[in-house]
Amino acid sequence: MNFYIASKLENAKRVRQLADTLKSWGWQHTYDWTSHGLVLGKDKLQGAAAEELAGVIRAQIVIVLLPGGRGTHTEIGLALAYGIRATK
Repeated sequence: MNFYIASKLENAKRVRQLADTLKSWGWQHTYDWTSHGLVLGKDKLQGAAAEELAGVIRAQIVIVLLPGGRGTHTEIGLALAYGIRATK
């Protein structure tokens, strides 16, 4: 199962813990946005956003860890548009 976890930066520790658990089950993380932390600068922000959106598109399931940030809403919308199962 390919998964993506949407949340806000302040939840990065919880996101990594959940991802580690799912990976121990043999699941594949489509993109770990926690690895880059806060992104500054237009070029870096655009690159990170593209990677995050590609991660959502490659996922079979999108897990939403609340509370989420502004980007979380974009990721939920993209998952719905692509017919990906979303869970919270």
